Amino acid sequence: MRALGKAIDQGVPIHATWLGDGPLLEEAKKVSQDLGIEAYVDFAGFTGNKESVFKILNGADIFLFCHKSRESPRCLIEAIATGCALIGYEGEYQRGLVKTHGGALFVPIGDWMALGNALIQINADRDRLAKLIYDAHTSGYFFDKENAYRQRIDMVINYYRDLT
Repeated sequence: MRALGKAIDQGVPIHATWLGDGPLLEEAKKVSQDLGIEAYVDFAGFTGNKESVFKILNGADIFLFCHKSRESPRCLIEAIATGCALIGYEGEYQRGLVKTHGGALFVPIGDWMALGNALIQINADRDRLAKLIYDAHTSGYFFDKENAYRQRIDMVINYYRDLT
């Protein structure tokens, strides 16, 4: 939320949609109010209808995320499969999604200032944004249901095998 606030303060025209009703939802709402950006964020809540999720993703240019743990969130696959450029915290899983064709911009984990700056910079460089979206679409083309999950499962298995 703070990254969005930074970008909005710098004039970036943002309309964000927060999907889900997880444990951080109320905190996110409060932070958006404290930052004065609640008019720029639609808190849609839980959306169990996959078509609704894909409609939102298909209407978006980017998928902003801030996962800090070593998880492999399905939402990133869904976003890249719809051609949304990924912008968020770096990680092996995230990099693996766009390794071959690109379509993402990563910043160090936990650095919300860098995340806000990434939004500001990508807004100022529309050619770069267009290339990110094109590359995301190209990366997403290879994520049909079977291949996407098989690749991610194999990657997670190998990642945790390397830790032991």
